[in-house]
Amino acid sequence: MKYKGIVIKLTKHKAIVTNDEFECFYIKRSPTIYVGKHVEFTKSDIITKRSIQKRLVYSAACILVVITCYSFFAGRINVMKMFSEPKVFAYVDVDINPSLEMEIDDKGKVLRLVPLNEGAKAFTEKIRLDKVEVSTAINTIVDEVKETDNIDEASKEYILISGTLNTKRNEEGNEYKEKKDKFDSIMNSLKDSILQKGKVNVYIIQTNTSEREDAHNEGISSGRYKLYNELKKHRSDFSLDEAKNISVNELLQAFSDKNNQGSFDSKTEPTPSPLKVEDVTATPFATLKVEEAADITPTQTPTPIPTQTQISTQIQTPTPTQTPTPTQTPTPTQTPTPTQTPTPTQVITPTPPQITIQPPWPTQVPWPTQVPWPTQIPWPTQMPWATQTPKPYTEIVPTINPTPATNKTDPVYMKFEAYNHPGLFIQHKIHYEAYISANGILPDDSTFKIVPGLADSNCISFESKNFPGFYLKNENFRIVLKPYDGSKDFNENVTFRKVPGLADGNLISFQAYNYPERYIKHNNFILQIEEVVSDNDKKDATFKGIEVE
Repeated sequence: MKYKGIVIKLTKHKAIVTNDEFECFYIKRSPTIYVGKHVEFTKSDIITKRSIQKRLVYSAACILVVITCYSFFAGRINVMKMFSEPKVFAYVDVDINPSLEMEIDDKGKVLRLVPLNEGAKAFTEKIRLDKVEVSTAINTIVDEVKETDNIDEASKEYILISGTLNTKRNEEGNEYKEKKDKFDSIMNSLKDSILQKGKVNVYIIQTNTSEREDAHNEGISSGRYKLYNELKKHRSDFSLDEAKNISVNELLQAFSDKNNQGSFDSKTEPTPSPLKVEDVTATPFATLKVEEAADITPTQTPTPIPTQTQISTQIQTPTPTQTPTPTQTPTPTQTPTPTQTPTPTQVITPTPPQITIQPPWPTQVPWPTQVPWPTQIPWPTQMPWATQTPKPYTEIVPTINPTPATNKTDPVYMKFEAYNHPGLFIQHKIHYEAYISANGILPDDSTFKIVPGLADSNCISFESKNFPGFYLKNENFRIVLKPYDGSKDFNENVTFRKVPGLADGNLISFQAYNYPERYIKHNNFILQIEEVVSDNDKKDATFKGIEVE
């Protein structure tokens, strides 16, 4: 009787062969035999034939060996994944054309590459990145893609990276928080590592488990899917196919245009008051993240924006109130004289409507240049006339009084360069940890409006220039960018004392208002609130302030 089978293993003198029924036999080894060879053998060639019971055991073992061999030859089944692969800690999707996903462990090392589109299948077969740091893996991918001329070295195209923590839906608790903190640290370190290499620009976002599942069901990366959903809410004509096929640069540009367009449309309402453009832009901010839109509107009330709104109404109020009282033309000009003497900056604002209302007084046109008005000091002897001033105009005085406090000087915008990492600046990212880097996602991510501390005016707070109403905030001793919420806790956690630099007295350091023993310092490029103990800590907590226009 002849048997047929395939050689699955070789020993010194024997060969293990399995047949179609997954029975295993030991046969004599010949010089021409090799693993994977189809052979015919007879009963006399069989060295050992196990009992039925033992044969079943060995048959099961043979099945595993067959699967292992098959995986090596066909590349379709990963037995290591079935039995010994470490648990997937998170998923990192990379969009660079091709699009692929990396499964990583809790140390940030790559476990497996998964292609997300047709172009990525051949790509993942020719590179091996097992047990490689995720940042190293991405830089390797960038180098491979550059060899195919998909990335122009001069233009430094963006790559889109999205991270998803491998958790159960709606998972909470201390264990989840620990995993989330570790994941955030991996993602932030990833960006800094890529930017330091300087090969490409990078845009990093985080998604949740349900978003990742929905994205992969649609055959698209998690990052593209998240941006698509954001754009879809503002552009009904934006299709999923378009999100799949356009380049990363085009997708990010569309996302940026959506934000800018939202801000521009909202700016049209407060245009009557041109005094502070930066305050006007704060009013309409509802474009950063759709899920934050509901919170952003009330958060603007404590900022200087309400003051700006009052200014525009003050300009309009005198116009109707003085129209019905032409006979008292000298009266309005005398009433602001004593009240606005200490506030020369406010004289300019009401003057234009006064000039147009009082045509018989052409000699008063040059008055705006006479800010001190020394010759007008005797005029208070005519104060009884003030009682004839229309009441609406006198009500303007208390609303103008607080304005000089914010308008005496132009707003100060600054960037802060790390003392021990020249060229790296404090950068922000909405709802994510602040960090130091050479460049941010947007050009103004490193520029902050320095305002009086929200908890103590003798201190300072850092308000984002391109996202007004958002402040650098101490949250669990990490610095994040958050929208104003009106609470006392928020005010205290966005307030910092400006002190001489701990490593260089000519520079500056920032002491936490509610934790005086802690300072803003960078740790592995991430901004945190920490105690300063060593000389290296002092260097990490020292910054060079650079004023920008």
